[in-house]
Amino acid sequence: MSYLAVLVIKYICNKLQIRDLSERLYNYNSINVFLAAVFLFLYFRNLNIKNSKIINIVSKIAPLAFGVYIIHEQIVLRKVLYLQILGLDQLWNNAMQLVILPVVSFAIFFVCIIIERITKNTIQKSIYDFLEKIYLKLKQTKCYENIQYKILQKLQ
Repeated sequence: MSYLAVLVIKYICNKLQIRDLSERLYNYNSINVFLAAVFLFLYFRNLNIKNSKIINIVSKIAPLAFGVYIIHEQIVLRKVLYLQILGLDQLWNNAMQLVILPVVSFAIFFVCIIIERITKNTIQKSIYDFLEKIYLKLKQTKCYENIQYKILQKLQ
């Protein structure tokens, strides 16, 4: 609905030859984005999926969703991806935008899922393993007991 509102506002602003303020509808601090997030959360919170294949797919994709967001909304990548590579700024007056934008959205989502999966299985796993080794070695030392004791004292 927000996308349709943006199209309508863009059209009206163009016809009236006034400044286009439609981008305010989809800024992260807009009430539209906030309400959409709340309603999506409420919808999915009470959703009861019985199909085991769908549950399996969702359980594999859900942990990657935040990584997808971080990748595709990174400030430098966003400009390069959306404007230079995909040229999405040229789609506002294209009659095929209602077909192209969902396809592009799904493509970006799946490419970012692949990137995040690779990152989790390589870089993040290596970092986690490295930190775990440090933790286990530190835990065997007297220094660990002193640190643990000091932290517990501060918490009390």
